[in-house]
Amino acid sequence: MSRDNTLYLRVYRDLLRQIREGVYADGKKLPTESELMQRYSVARITARNAMQKLEDEGYIERFPRRGSFVRKNLPAENERTNPPVVILIMGTYAHNFGYEVMSGMLEKCAEYGYHLIVKESGNSQKKEEQIFRELEQIEYAGLLVQPAMGETYNPWLVSAVYAGKPLVLFDRMLPGIRAPYVGTNNAGLSEQAVAKLLEKGHEQIALITLTGEQTSSIRERIQGFVSACSRFGVPIHKDLWLDNLQGKHTAHVSEEAITEQCAIKIAAHLKRHPQITAIYGTESLMTVAAVRAVQRLNLNIPGDISIVGFDLPATDLNISHVEQNQLQIGIRAVERLHRLIHGEDRTPSSMRIPGVWVEGDSVLDLKHPG
Repeated sequence: MSRDNTLYLRVYRDLLRQIREGVYADGKKLPTESELMQRYSVARITARNAMQKLEDEGYIERFPRRGSFVRKNLPAENERTNPPVVILIMGTYAHNFGYEVMSGMLEKCAEYGYHLIVKESGNSQKKEEQIFRELEQIEYAGLLVQPAMGETYNPWLVSAVYAGKPLVLFDRMLPGIRAPYVGTNNAGLSEQAVAKLLEKGHEQIALITLTGEQTSSIRERIQGFVSACSRFGVPIHKDLWLDNLQGKHTAHVSEEAITEQCAIKIAAHLKRHPQITAIYGTESLMTVAAVRAVQRLNLNIPGDISIVGFDLPATDLNISHVEQNQLQIGIRAVERLHRLIHGEDRTPSSMRIPGVWVEGDSVLDLKHPG
């Protein structure tokens, strides 16, 4: 369970204890969201989710502009109905991708009255299959799934799609499988990032990926790279790419260990190919590894090597990058699932959420030096 989920449950349980103990008697007004934020040192979404759960379970009533009040004549425990459950199966959640998506999902689930349960697959299809087995024992309304990476599709996930379960994929598609999907315009954003390099005269560009084309999102980003080069009439130098640094290795390794291993490989690659003038990292982690590799070679960014990335890199440098709107991905995925649950929309349509270009100071203008 994520830290945000733990926090909202802690606030909920503490308020529930105070209601049961009579600190907040029948009809008494509860603290506002702002007051709860200050009292428990939490974000607004956490306070809101705690209050929403109390309302869903029949403990409080909420009125616009008036506030939240303890219900009079509280129902007995066996009279209360639990809110419908939505299961979120996520590969991993981290600063670069995951937390903001989950925040959007929590926000929308609270609005619709769903209780969100988070399961982490670690991007392992074996773990993902285990989660699906566990779900056979749980009553739930719908599924939000970021498919685990693999050369084939998880049969349990495919079965869930064809069984017509309310299910929405996000971030990664399953090409050939007709399932509702919400994600980023990966190809378009990637083309935009690479175009920023080409506009400045960079043609010897190293594309860096961790997993190659094992996921639909990275395949699309590679397509965006190719499209940008085609649009500018620039040849693609695949000998300069490092497009599958992790290979088929799937064991659980920390982000720091992955970054360090990749930085070593990137540094060696740059030494073998001194003609490289720019690097494009298709994932945040690879952009960080590229920065570390350049610094290890005592090269300057952007004086010696220019860098652009996909998503905000965790580095002190101001790296130019394209950024996904993760909050909207989470919100739209739940909206789509809500319509499926209520039978309002059964089409396996895809929704692409636009992102933005974030200008940094990591690209040297080769056409107009100085």
